[in-house]
Amino acid sequence: KNPVLARSLDFELHGMRRMLIDLHAYTDVTGGPTLKNLLKAAAAEGLDAVCIADPQASAAAAKAALEYEGDVKLFVGVELPTRAGDVILIVPELDPFMTREEWRQLVALGVPALEEVVELAEANGGVVLLVHPYDRRRKLAPRDRVFALEGIAGVECANSTAELGFSVFAIESLAKGPHNVFAGSATVSSKNRGSRWATLMAGDAGDEASLIEGLKAGEFWPVELNAAESRRQERPPRDRGERGDRGGRGGRGDRGDRGERGRGPRPGGGGRRRSGRDGR
Repeated sequence: KNPVLARSLDFELHGMRRMLIDLHAYTDVTGGPTLKNLLKAAAAEGLDAVCIADPQASAAAAKAALEYEGDVKLFVGVELPTRAGDVILIVPELDPFMTREEWRQLVALGVPALEEVVELAEANGGVVLLVHPYDRRRKLAPRDRVFALEGIAGVECANSTAELGFSVFAIESLAKGPHNVFAGSATVSSKNRGSRWATLMAGDAGDEASLIEGLKAGEFWPVELNAAESRRQERPPRDRGERGDRGGRGGRGDRGDRGERGRGPRPGGGGRRRSGRDGR
């Protein structure tokens, strides 16, 4: 019933190499976690790799990646705005394209067309991924226009910071579209409570060049990392009659719905109990 799970199981049965990667990660340069915390979280979640794609920033991440040695593989791209929506640009050579931010020629005079980014990617042996396609908070999000876009290797169907409605709509729409789909975290806060998303890729990329090759091949699928936990969070609240649902006895975190204060049996069955600021 779950094509992503079925495909992962198929890899296990046939001994095929695969890689679980966060294709859309941010760092503290653009409001996300520090690189150290990003990699620590990735390792804890069982990820094999992370691709940093900070919005309009790449120098710090690229320089760190060139010096990095660790168990979680580290790739670098850059998120750029286009008139057809936001995209991630990945090229095989980090230096000087990413370390010197040579991609800035595209955004120096305003928001470029998608075709311009695709041309630059092709000229440098790179690849383009479309992100945030159904995020209505973004004025340039393409929504259903995504089906007519060309030159992109994949479209993001979900990320860990998008509102649930956007992700559900994107997953349902893109499942029948012409593009391969992927997912990532796009995490900008350690307090995110939504599902964690990543991408399952066939093969085992060792550098940006092999990552690009895998993306062009289209052998990748979105994966929800903590589906069970997110389902528990979506369960309806317990009946008011159950112990623990009435607020006021514990700390602030133990208080129930404030709108229900004062309802239900009163202690001692006696007179009215006031709940004003004076505590009387």
